[in-house]
Amino acid sequence: MGDEERIQLDQDVRTLYDIFLALCRQQSHFWFRPRPGQEPPRQAFEVWDVLKDLDQWTPIREEELERIFMCGSTNVVNFAGLNRVLYLPPLHHHDNDCVPVLSLECDRNNADNLKLSFMLVRDDEAEKRLVGIGFRMEKGTGEHRFYHAQLIRNFRGSNVEGDCVECLRWLPDTQPSLPIWAVSSVTLLLCTLVSIYGLDRCRELIDEIGQVHSLPMHLRQFDEWFPQKREER
Repeated sequence: MGDEERIQLDQDVRTLYDIFLALCRQQSHFWFRPRPGQEPPRQAFEVWDVLKDLDQWTPIREEELERIFMCGSTNVVNFAGLNRVLYLPPLHHHDNDCVPVLSLECDRNNADNLKLSFMLVRDDEAEKRLVGIGFRMEKGTGEHRFYHAQLIRNFRGSNVEGDCVECLRWLPDTQPSLPIWAVSSVTLLLCTLVSIYGLDRCRELIDEIGQVHSLPMHLRQFDEWFPQKREER
């Protein structure tokens, strides 16, 4: 990062950064350099192979992630503003032709302002186009001042036209506002991963992420979901 001054992050923002950095490594592991036997499903890989070369769907890389979190003149980290996304590990069971994609917006000084946007993208073979459905996860204001999920039409705002991934334009993007069992920005991210992968695969992902600063503290909320020793089946 050259001679740029590094920023001291809020503790929860630092934890988010460490998790995203680990997920960024998983992106490389599963999509760019998959090991034998761990390749994405064929249909999902074909969709990813198209998406990754499109301007608004460029995969964020580790060095970029470090730069936007640790350096720079603005406190806002906004993937969509940089035309970057994070490709999460592929799905291997239900809906495994979909590519899971995550976008992030947060304030480096205030983790409570975290907004996550998540989309599943697949190929509509009949219509010969890419289609998707997505959700925004955040802590809102006013009547929605709780952690919740809402439908989205794309990663860049409901009025953006011409996105290469088509979502249903008539979808409501403020109602319903579905409550999420989160108490912090970090647990919001964990809840998002659970919603995508289920309990067992999410537990594996957390183990693969490894030692992330202060993550064990946040995992205590999930003791009911992730007991220290998995029950025998």
